[in-house]
Amino acid sequence: MKTQKTNKKVETSKEELDELSELSGEKDTRVAPSFKLPSLKLNGRDGSYFRTVLNEDGSLKQTEDGKALLLEVENPTGIILKPRKSFSYECPSYQLFTSEGSINQKAIFTVFKKQETKKGFSITMAGQGTAAELKTKFPTLKMTQVVYFMLDTKTGSELMRLKVHGMSLGPIFDYFKEFGSDEHLFQFKTVLGEKNAKNQYGKFVVSTFKRGEAVKDFSEVRDNLELIKSKISEIEAYAAEKNAEQMAMADSTADLGFDDEKGTRPESSPLDKINTGKWDEEEAEELSDKVSKKRKAAKDDSDEIDVASIPFG
Repeated sequence: MKTQKTNKKVETSKEELDELSELSGEKDTRVAPSFKLPSLKLNGRDGSYFRTVLNEDGSLKQTEDGKALLLEVENPTGIILKPRKSFSYECPSYQLFTSEGSINQKAIFTVFKKQETKKGFSITMAGQGTAAELKTKFPTLKMTQVVYFMLDTKTGSELMRLKVHGMSLGPIFDYFKEFGSDEHLFQFKTVLGEKNAKNQYGKFVVSTFKRGEAVKDFSEVRDNLELIKSKISEIEAYAAEKNAEQMAMADSTADLGFDDEKGTRPESSPLDKINTGKWDEEEAEELSDKVSKKRKAAKDDSDEIDVASIPFG
């Protein structure tokens, strides 16, 4: 049957387009948004700053032995655009790491657990909560100060993530305090340095931060801040949508505290602890096991997270 062509333009509302999009199922084919940038950090053992290098597709460029390619950066100077943070922990049997989040005390972080499997490794969601809540539920997690940083280069500047952790956190927090209420980090260049330190565990190197010359042209600062804001908003909106889908899937799983007669969940159920962030690692693993068993019974392996879908590189 042929359809008749028409030149008449029909205006369609956003609500109608959203409805049609839902009907089409196109969201199921959508690729998770990501924001891959090179990382810059200090080698705390031997000193010197090193940066990663990315391929055109955003993946890490590697050396012949499969390790990330690192290039030394001498006398790094640049502009601090936006401080963020994340948390991580590593032991021989597994790794814990979180999504990147705001420095706001109310920011919610998702905890991921990475373990080796027969196929390689799997990444599963282990919990959620504010930084204060994670400190109680996952006490082994250590914070990394993530700074969106415009690094000065010979040809201009390059946006990357400066990662500060360990004993270097004190110096960067002290540096932030140097700026008064009427001053902004992006108004001045920041000169990165290093100094020797030692404690009961031995000698090491920590970062130093010094205010440099004032920035005169803010056009590139504005462009990068707008880019960062746009990318983070897109990623967080997608993550919120996926988290809602996971909660709905868990909500439909039997034996998770749902009262079929009343149609409600008791306050002590694991699902309510997910929604409020009041759960510990053992409960997270127990819930993950139950959900995993249900999905495996249905031949669904979607409880594992594709490492390529982790949004912040």
